[in-house]
Amino acid sequence: MKKTISIAAIAGCLVLGACASERAQTPQAQAGTEFTRALAQEYYAYADQQRLQAWDYGASNYFRRKADRVAQGEALPPETPGQGW
Repeated sequence: MKKTISIAAIAGCLVLGACASERAQTPQAQAGTEFTRALAQEYYAYADQQRLQAWDYGASNYFRRKADRVAQGEALPPETPGQGW
């Protein structure tokens, strides 16, 4: 019985430890206009929302990469409705 409780306690600690990861720090946009810097911050925020609330890691990665490109000053077209990412 004590062994079962010990194993359950260790497993619980491992599960909680896996959930306690630090969030990736959002880089600050350095290049581009005020608009592109704000756009990059919004893309980073949306990527975090997709990862943390929707658990959509594909969309999160897509928008994080898009934010990185915008943060470097690259002009990107707006999203097309129905476009897959």
